[in-house]
Amino acid sequence: IRSAHEGVEKAARTAAERAIAAGRALLEAKTLARHGEWLAFLAETGIHERAAQRYMAVAASNLNSDTVSLLGGVTAALRFLRLRTVAMDNLRAAEAAAMSAPGS
Repeated sequence: IRSAHEGVEKAARTAAERAIAAGRALLEAKTLARHGEWLAFLAETGIHERAAQRYMAVAASNLNSDTVSLLGGVTAALRFLRLRTVAMDNLRAAEAAAMSAPGS
């Protein structure tokens, strides 16, 4: 059981590492692609546009592979990042409202 569990954890970390590596490579490739050639490049690589966007987003987030795997993978990490952004926006709005409230 322990070995199986360790294998699952290792596979999750490996998947996260590879998604981040793919995202970094795609980010670099996108800067080198000429205007209008990006989708053709993705078609050649066999990577669907949405998958490329997800890989690039997780790579750009600077989350490490352990965090991505602990969050539950790329999709869960991206969900976490969206929720974190919403929470930070709400916090800033609440702080601004508090600063502009009478008696502040």
